[in-house]
Amino acid sequence: MEGVLPIDERQLVDFGRAVRERRLAMRLSLRALAEITGVSASYISAIETARNSTTGRAPEPSISVADKLLRALELSPELLVTRCARGDDSYGFCNHMLLYRLSEHRGGLKPVLDQLFDGVDQWFCVADPGNEPEAEPQIIAWRWPFGANPYPDSYLEPARIIEALELQLRKYTGVVSPSRPGLVIADCSCVMRWVVNPESEVDFETRWVELSGDAVRRVFGSAPIANVCVYDHSDMETLSSRIDVLDTLMRLFGSHTSVATIDSENRIQRGSAAIAAILRESRPSGVSSAAWRGLTSAAAVTLARNCSSASGSSAG
Repeated sequence: MEGVLPIDERQLVDFGRAVRERRLAMRLSLRALAEITGVSASYISAIETARNSTTGRAPEPSISVADKLLRALELSPELLVTRCARGDDSYGFCNHMLLYRLSEHRGGLKPVLDQLFDGVDQWFCVADPGNEPEAEPQIIAWRWPFGANPYPDSYLEPARIIEALELQLRKYTGVVSPSRPGLVIADCSCVMRWVVNPESEVDFETRWVELSGDAVRRVFGSAPIANVCVYDHSDMETLSSRIDVLDTLMRLFGSHTSVATIDSENRIQRGSAAIAAILRESRPSGVSSAAWRGLTSAAAVTLARNCSSASGSSAG
């Protein structure tokens, strides 16, 4: 007889919440997730709510059912077991997305977010310094201009960003009280262009979700269910004389749990299609378009799998 997931009732509640949050972040209905996994929608609902209608207790899913849900929701099994075992309500279930803008267009994030995510009741957005912050329902945006905190000089110190984020968020206490917040930092590659140590921005990705999530939780009591980092291809092209762009992209893929692209027509691609599109735009000189397309198409599938298994403490 197959064993059940080896976690206690409190941890089953955490598991159910993680399944629900990730399902909503991926814009999947219960029926859609049931079709993907072969697990009934009613049983998934019971897992999410940690309540069996017959017993009134949290259902104990089998290892097979848990594995199907984890695979469909692109959650790392090792991460889940580790966090449940130690009762750590942390950030393994936050959708940490790399959103890569392929064109010069730098506006209209809200419609894109609406297509990519469901369930966020309030977005907080660090806007690109070159754009006016968007005035949209359910999105609060601001700019951090260069020459002022957290970018007072051309040397990037990531700790300043977390301090500035928490100070900024505290301005909105009493104005909004989100239970399912989302966070967007849209100045990532723009900052890389300005500072003398652009690699620090990429290095910081491995801690961003944890540190920024702690800041949001300290202010509003809930960590983000989605944490989006925006990079622009035009910035990467400008940076190509200072950084190894391909290596940087590989590191970005590895430190995010999902990848999406947007072009000038607001067309969105996700997963391996998005990774392939990004790599195609970054073809090394001396490699033919046909050869590079073949290489990137094959590599993108593997990279997408690795991306979905990225550590929940990765950053953006």
